[in-house]
Amino acid sequence: MFAIAFLFFILLYLFISYLLALGISKLFSVKGIKKQTTKNIVFGFMVALVMWDWIPMELSYQYKCSNEAGFTIHKTLEQWQRENPSVWETLSARALPEEYLVKEHMYEKSGVYEEHGERYYQLPDGTQLEASFNIHGDTYVDIIRSDGSRAYWLNQRFASDKIITQYWFHINKQEERIIDTQTNEILARRIDFGTNILPLGLGKELKDYKFWMQKNSCWKKENKNKWLVNGYAFSQLKSKLRNIDGERK
Repeated sequence: MFAIAFLFFILLYLFISYLLALGISKLFSVKGIKKQTTKNIVFGFMVALVMWDWIPMELSYQYKCSNEAGFTIHKTLEQWQRENPSVWETLSARALPEEYLVKEHMYEKSGVYEEHGERYYQLPDGTQLEASFNIHGDTYVDIIRSDGSRAYWLNQRFASDKIITQYWFHINKQEERIIDTQTNEILARRIDFGTNILPLGLGKELKDYKFWMQKNSCWKKENKNKWLVNGYAFSQLKSKLRNIDGERK
């Protein structure tokens, strides 16, 4: 409802701006300058008060999408396997370091929630693991590093994380990475851009009502090759490492 009201306000603002520009052009037209030119200048100024950051955002966003966005593999899994012989066969998303288990909770089935549990691990380097699991054996593990940053456990050697960097004009950079947790080497990286403008009606801040500046992703059907390497998307590579037990069968 508020979103509709805001759209009405924008249209009303534009209408009032037009009337104001029309009135000023009649009252203050300078000799040698046409009334239409004066009206255009005043109306443009009124629009710029609200939309001044739209064009800079659009130019910056398009540049970053063209020059920085995309999916890159820095080291293939085949290369990694050659450098780490006999390790690939030991990897599993469920192989958690049980020697560092510090706490466990089990929850009985309640309503729509089936029986499930949580386990907490404290590693020697200060890293914490928070594992959620269910009776089917599905395990989801969050990694909390000693510096407070977070990542998602894929198996004993691989994790994925996401870094969000804020730029001018509401643009944010979303960098997803697949990392070898033992060497901190980045095997793959996906960079995308968007804006921190929420869909109209969902935001609570004034900026969220600049619906004309909302951008979700650089991905487009015509540039899909930027998001595929050897037929793999980043999400597929992450899933391959996450479901590595099934991949080996």
